[in-house]
Amino acid sequence: MLKKLKLIGNSLFIFAMVFAVSCKDDGPAPIVVIDSIESENFYPGEDVILKGQNFNTVLFTFLEKNQIPFQLEGGAIIVKIPETSPIGTTVLTLVMADGYTETADIDVVARPFPVIQSISPSAAPEGGQVTLTGTSLDNLVSVTIGGANADVVSSSASELVVTVPSGLAEGVPNKVIVTTNGGEGQTIFRFCVGQNLLLNGELELGSGNDFDNWGKWNGADFLTATTALGEAYAGRSLRAVGDGRDAWRTQFVVDEFLQYREQRIQIVSIGKRSSGSPGLVET
Repeated sequence: MLKKLKLIGNSLFIFAMVFAVSCKDDGPAPIVVIDSIESENFYPGEDVILKGQNFNTVLFTFLEKNQIPFQLEGGAIIVKIPETSPIGTTVLTLVMADGYTETADIDVVARPFPVIQSISPSAAPEGGQVTLTGTSLDNLVSVTIGGANADVVSSSASELVVTVPSGLAEGVPNKVIVTTNGGEGQTIFRFCVGQNLLLNGELELGSGNDFDNWGKWNGADFLTATTALGEAYAGRSLRAVGDGRDAWRTQFVVDEFLQYREQRIQIVSIGKRSSGSPGLVET
């Protein structure tokens, strides 16, 4: 059974409440024992769950000098840290009859700010999905792209998947902002609304040491995949190591370049033939 007591006013101090309840003369009250507190640290707005004995005799609860409501549930007492509670160690006081009190120290800590570590892909059309990875992305309030609210497809402390909202100009860099109970974080990476012309631009797609839509012209042994924290941008990325001689020893080329190269060769070839020049010239 859930039991909730009404507040009697924040302006009263604990000693006044103790005096008021000490006028009763119903014999000695049972001893209240706090056996455990569910956590060592609490964020503002979080519930504190205390387990112990004889909590049914508790009349009032205070956090420092401010009275706060409490609930009894399954032999435990539950209080909520106010959103405006100052950060640091504070004293929770249980007040019973006959001026009897029990106290416990509660550490209130600031909620961590959200941090966005990657956004993939770096361009997506209206209605397309974008994945944000980072830390402290839970307790989500909103995600905006270019100031417009983005619908959240899935959410966890380390990953958000959102849908690109409508009405944003294409090809223009937009800020992506994640707001949680801990604050606001935004990407330091460029994101544009529109079709991503560079397929697999974040190099997260592929298997083994191969990357979809990309080819290794030289130095394949020096071009490997990595998922190591701090190395990979969007879960899986390329680790490129030079062989110490010159830049041409290691070459990693997107397939679109190959298509452009072949088209350019054909155009130049046709132009040379039409002008009477022999041979094939590549530019």
